[in-house]
Amino acid sequence: MGDGTGVVSQMADDMEDLQLDMADELLGHAVDLLADRRATEPQIRFLTDRLTESLRQVVRVAESRGLRLGAISSLRAGPVSERCEPERHEPERHEPGRRDPERGEPDVEVP
Repeated sequence: MGDGTGVVSQMADDMEDLQLDMADELLGHAVDLLADRRATEPQIRFLTDRLTESLRQVVRVAESRGLRLGAISSLRAGPVSERCEPERHEPERHEPGRRDPERGEPDVEVP
């Protein structure tokens, strides 16, 4: 392991800084989108996916920097990539004339 002053270490630091800056910018977009009552479900789902990706990167940065400082506990469950596999969302199918029972709405007969 190097002393943290080499070219590769500097490139890694630069990438981590970029990831943190992007996460901060994404948070600003999230605040704006969530304040917009016209935001659609697909927009919010897209935002949620991007926030999840960003949070995963931020955790990696924290773990990497923590390892360099000797601050990461050996009790962690493993790398974040193994703990946080992304879920893929399938578009929901909704039949016209049907209500959504998950929202507490009764199902109605469709002629």
